[in-house]
Amino acid sequence: MGQVNAVMGPTVLEILSAEKLAKLRAHFKEERLVQIARDTTLALYPGSTGWGTFVLNHLYEPGVTQWEPGRREQVVVGVLAVQLHGQGLFLAIHMYWALMHMEPRMVAETLVLAATYGGIHIHNAAMATLSRTLHVLARLADEPREPDADAVFAELRKILI
Repeated sequence: MGQVNAVMGPTVLEILSAEKLAKLRAHFKEERLVQIARDTTLALYPGSTGWGTFVLNHLYEPGVTQWEPGRREQVVVGVLAVQLHGQGLFLAIHMYWALMHMEPRMVAETLVLAATYGGIHIHNAAMATLSRTLHVLARLADEPREPDADAVFAELRKILI
């Protein structure tokens, strides 16, 4: 690895190798992550099912949405970074989703842009969340089980809830 800070560890560009990212992407299924979103968010209150179904279909359903997944997730990561003050499971899940379509550098650049308008506290917290997310992904890519969306969600949930 390159620049390692004695206090913080490797940079967000050094945590997840290209090989590990490729393995994660090979096991990624967009439709499974959409189903996890459906199961975890819409199950909490039946009254939001209609609205939530519209959102998931309109913005996430292949063949329906006008959004390219990487671009959509870049926007979502930027918005959530500011709205959630750079922390939390939902931000980490969308960081993972974004990483399935773009390089870690672009996720980090998205956070820098969000922090430009949200404040330094957004930068610091969001980069820490990205770092934790990347460490989880790197660890999962090393394990014998498939690093699919279910495994990623379960592991992120453990450290962020």
